[in-house]
Amino acid sequence: MGADDIALDWWCAYGEGRIDDLWRLSARPVRYMLARAMVARELNAVAAGGDEGVARQLLVACQSAAVHGPHGPAWIDLERCREDFFEPVDMEPLIRSMRVFPRSEAAIDSYTQITFHPPDNPPMPWIVDVPRDSIVGFARVLRGADDAGELGERVANDPIALWSA
Repeated sequence: MGADDIALDWWCAYGEGRIDDLWRLSARPVRYMLARAMVARELNAVAAGGDEGVARQLLVACQSAAVHGPHGPAWIDLERCREDFFEPVDMEPLIRSMRVFPRSEAAIDSYTQITFHPPDNPPMPWIVDVPRDSIVGFARVLRGADDAGELGERVANDPIALWSA
């Protein structure tokens, strides 16, 4: 499977809200970013309300989900936010279109950056670990929880933030 196939499989799973496939196709920092994006609204609300214990529990659940996935022990804390975050749509027409858009590839560290160039839209880069069939970043490689948490907060408000630096 090439970098373009992995990126489009990830995008399809994201758009359709298929959590198991999304976790399988995501490196741990990307999983953490997704978990943080799912809980961002609730996390901000409880933190603003001063309930630091619940906020901390949500962040720990995000870390656990990154490691153990959607069937791990802390997933129950995230499940209630999943339906609010994902609005599944049929991605097949978009994926068919994406396959014919111009694209470019570049080496970044030991990864492949595949960038789709849709007309009338900004470029959409994914950074792919091809041997592991996983997404490790978007506009940049996500190196850990800080990178992923920052991107997760932005994605909660604007899904296109995946591709902006």
